[in-house]
Amino acid sequence: NYKTDSDFKLGTWISYRRTDYRTNKLSKKRIKILESKPGWRWNIIETVWMEGLDLLEQYIEKNGNASSSLLRDWHVLRLAGNFMQQY
Repeated sequence: NYKTDSDFKLGTWISYRRTDYRTNKLSKKRIKILESKPGWRWNIIETVWMEGLDLLEQYIEKNGNASSSLLRDWHVLRLAGNFMQQY
C-alpha cells in the first residue's frame, strides 16, 4: 500500500476509487478525470493478465513454444509474490 511522502495512503485511495467505479458511485466527470491519467486502469487483474499474455507471446516467438522450466519457475515465483503481497 503505497504512501506518499506526506503519509497519504495513495494505494488505499486508488482502491476505493476502483470500488466506487464498480459500484457506480463515481460521477462521469471523475471517471473521465481518472481515465485521462497515464497508466490508469480500472481492473488491475485484467491488466496484469494481459501483460502476462503479451510476455508469453514474446517468449513463444523467441523460443518456439511455451513449454519450459523457466516458465514454470516464473509462475511459481509470481504466485509466491502474490501471496507475500497479501501479508
